[in-house]
Amino acid sequence: ESNYDPFSISASGAMGLWQFMPATAKIYGLQDTWWYEQRHDPLVSTEAAVKYLAYLHQRFGRNLAYTLSAYNGGPTMLEKQIKLNRRMGKSVNYQKLEVPKQTKAYVPKFKAILELIVNAEQYNIELPTFPNRAVLGEITLEGQIEILAFSEFAGLQPEFIYKLNAGYTKWASPPGMTTTFNIPIELVEMLNQRKDQFSQANQINWVTH
Repeated sequence: ESNYDPFSISASGAMGLWQFMPATAKIYGLQDTWWYEQRHDPLVSTEAAVKYLAYLHQRFGRNLAYTLSAYNGGPTMLEKQIKLNRRMGKSVNYQKLEVPKQTKAYVPKFKAILELIVNAEQYNIELPTFPNRAVLGEITLEGQIEILAFSEFAGLQPEFIYKLNAGYTKWASPPGMTTTFNIPIELVEMLNQRKDQFSQANQINWVTH
C-alpha cells in the first residue's frame, strides 16, 4: 500500500502504512487530532487494517481477489461493477470487471509478491529472517513529552522515535496525563527504571490560545 512508509500520504488523502481514507479510518476508530493521527501509527493502523480486511473477506464471500480489489478501490465500487456485469450477462470474474487501472493491477501484484515469498528458493531469492518474537515494547511517562527530549533520554535518533511512533505528528506527544512511546524491547527495563526522574525534569505546560 505505501512501500512500508508510515508517513505516506496519497493525493486522494489516504494515509499511513495501510493507506486508510478518512471515512474508513473513522469507522475503525482511528483517531485524528492536531497532535495525533492514528492512520500514521504503524501498530494501531495495522490492527485496524486486519479488521477491515477480515470484514471485506467475509462481505465478498471469502474471495481473495474481490477482497483485495475492495480494499484498494472500495467495496461499494466493486459491488456496483459485479452487479453491472450480472445484469449484462457478463462474467463476474475479477479480470472481467471494469475497475480502475490501479485496482486492476493491485491483485496480480499481490499474487506475484506472494509467489516470490512462498517459492523464494525457486527464484534464487534469499529472504531476511524475522524471528517470531516481540521486538517492540512500550514505556508510559507522565504528562506531555517532547520527542527530542525523549530521544536523548532513550539514546535513539529522533527520526527512529518518529518512525516507531508515527502517529505523533508534531514536536511532542499530545497533551494529557500520560504519554506512551513504542521503543525497542531491549530498552524497556532500563528506561522504566529511570523514567520518573526524566518525567519530572521534562514536563511541558502546553496552553492553547
